[in-house]
Amino acid sequence: MNKRSEFYNKIMIVFTKKDLNSAIWIFIGMIILGILEVVGVVSIVPFMAVVANPQIVEENEYLNMIYVLGEFDNHSDFSVFLGFLMMCVIILINGYSAFMKWKITYFVRAQGYRLEMRMLKYYLSQHYVFFLNRSLPDIGKNILTEVERVVGGIVHPGLEVMSKGIVMIFIFALLIVVDPIVALSVFFLLGGSYLILFLLIKNKQKEMGLLTTAVIHDRFKLVNQVISGIKEIKLQGSEGSYVRHYDDFAKDYSNYLARNLIISQLPRYALETLAFGSIIVVIILSILRGDSGSDIIPMVSLYALAGYRLLPSLQTIFSSLTKIKFHLPILDILTDDLSKFTSANFDRSKTKLEVNKNIEFHAISYTYPNAQNPSLDQLNLVIEPNTIVGIVGGTGAGKTTLIDLLLGLLSIEYGRLSVNGVDITPQNIQSWQNSLGYVPQSIYLTDDTIASNIAFGIDEDNINFEDVVKSGEMAMLGQFIDTLPDGYMTMVGERGVRLSGGQRQRIGIARALYSKPNVLIMDEATSALDGITEDTVMQSIKKISHKKTIILIAHRLTTVEQCDVIHVMDNGKIVDSGTYDYLLENNNEFRKMAKVKK
Repeated sequence: MNKRSEFYNKIMIVFTKKDLNSAIWIFIGMIILGILEVVGVVSIVPFMAVVANPQIVEENEYLNMIYVLGEFDNHSDFSVFLGFLMMCVIILINGYSAFMKWKITYFVRAQGYRLEMRMLKYYLSQHYVFFLNRSLPDIGKNILTEVERVVGGIVHPGLEVMSKGIVMIFIFALLIVVDPIVALSVFFLLGGSYLILFLLIKNKQKEMGLLTTAVIHDRFKLVNQVISGIKEIKLQGSEGSYVRHYDDFAKDYSNYLARNLIISQLPRYALETLAFGSIIVVIILSILRGDSGSDIIPMVSLYALAGYRLLPSLQTIFSSLTKIKFHLPILDILTDDLSKFTSANFDRSKTKLEVNKNIEFHAISYTYPNAQNPSLDQLNLVIEPNTIVGIVGGTGAGKTTLIDLLLGLLSIEYGRLSVNGVDITPQNIQSWQNSLGYVPQSIYLTDDTIASNIAFGIDEDNINFEDVVKSGEMAMLGQFIDTLPDGYMTMVGERGVRLSGGQRQRIGIARALYSKPNVLIMDEATSALDGITEDTVMQSIKKISHKKTIILIAHRLTTVEQCDVIHVMDNGKIVDSGTYDYLLENNNEFRKMAKVKK
């Protein structure tokens, strides 16, 4: 496949069928604009001819016919009429040109909106494992920055090339009819100059485009590091290091953009001089041929107006092509993702899967992409309904993988997960997930109210404030909320910076309880709490014990002391199970963990 075919295929990925239909109408509008531009250029000839030689009205049959039909009294009135008519034509052309500019701009911005939405939907429709292997700053960069580069640096300039190219073709065709030799000479002089210059700089533009794409990635990555690690940065006093690094990236980015702008704009000044020089040459050639002043003035006016229309078109085409070449590398990144996206349906089922029988893992194995060894290896596990189950094990034992499979975030490769004796499949996975409450070790909080963070992902108008309060009380947030003047409507700050670790964790627990889950999964959920707060939260959990199935993942073994059964994991398998006292008595590894964690 040649480069043109590849580029065409990528553009077809960027545009949907609806976009292409809109583009066809815009193309038709461009053709109409080209015709009007020719009418505008031609309209100056009769006006200037009459001004230069009023007697031409009697000699030219067309002018004479208009003169007679209009019942003009003298040549001066006729000249005024032609001037007024020419002004109306120019107003019409410029008005239509402004209309087309508006249509193209609106189409481009709408295309940017649709591309952003398609990219966001594509990423959100991906399975959880996709995000384990993809740079999160890159995803944000692609949606927020690279879409804009494709729209502003490829789509918009591409339409400008089409629009100005059509205008240029129509005007050039007119000049060919008037004087082929002069027209071809001017075209090859101006057009050839732009073409040679573009061929000289196109590879440099592509190289700068690649460098710009890389430096944008570095900027996003560094800013993300600063935001995520601000506490450590302030503590270590390493602000200067990050500022210096960002200064290098920002300076390079600014330089690349400046070079691209300069390259695309500088030729204009030299070629404008060349163009007006060409008009003088036309005058000289006309004089040398013995043309009279009355013949020269209309002809020069025609070329001057044609040049006035052609030069901006040539410059726009050149600057647009250089801009496309500069931004072209990013098209590969977006089309690689968009080509895999068909559609996404985010309408989620509201039904819940009642857990009144066992949850069972049947010989489940799972290996992460590009990993050599399985994280789970033929694992079998039975979780009785309405029990408190603890899962413990060292780092890399497979606890997180087990929970992610239970949550439906990872797809089971080998084996089965069943609830109430029914296998969990893509058809019922949403009902299963609706039955789950999940509390991770690190709680993500948005810069919103405590109530909105508890009712996470729910539109403000649909939040049940009574359920917010109930779940907050169950998570032992009541005493803390009472100290706040705005109560549950208190803003928590970005990522909950105004709250302590324990307060953030309890909001996370309240969030999990808000949806009234049948199964509550706490993944190291109390690890950030102090001993007293942990005891309080565990007492709250104990209140709902044996009313819900509760699964606790823990390193700190005091968390699982009250569990009905504890499963010890190692190398992706359950190696032992029993009560806390039983394991403490009979399992050496568990005893070692208990000694370390106590």
